[in-house]
Amino acid sequence: MTSSIEAIIRRLASRKPMRPEATTQADIYMLLTTAALGLDTDDVVTMESQLADGTRRRIDIEAGHVVIEVKKDLRAGDLTDAEKQLAGYVAQRTKELGGRYVGILTDGTAWRLYHLADDQLSCVSELELSPARPGQGRATDMARVGNGDARKDPPRPG
Repeated sequence: MTSSIEAIIRRLASRKPMRPEATTQADIYMLLTTAALGLDTDDVVTMESQLADGTRRRIDIEAGHVVIEVKKDLRAGDLTDAEKQLAGYVAQRTKELGGRYVGILTDGTAWRLYHLADDQLSCVSELELSPARPGQGRATDMARVGNGDARKDPPRPG
């Protein structure tokens, strides 16, 4: 792992209270575009993707068939609203583009991979980044797994 990727992962893992969501989004974007993820040429990574549903809602980050919603701190508050928001994005992309999408909910440190089945969003995998061990439980692995899961059979809980 290169030192710049390690530095990004350390920043993401630090979960600083004053860190804006936009900074976390930028670090995730940088990580996805610079790490060797094996993304295909049509797996474009975009930020603030507008939904084509007549609303002004925007997906924080989209990479291939993965929708990533970034929150300030997943430990604070109820995850229900964030999961509902993510479910709407995943359902809209699935309907709009006809492929299978998965969702990731993250604050940069905690990463939760979701699958949507029968309009129900289920968390199928979780990982926590450590600033002391940036190579363990990497966010790039979650994005790679998420993108692979979106193309193949849906992930199964447990």
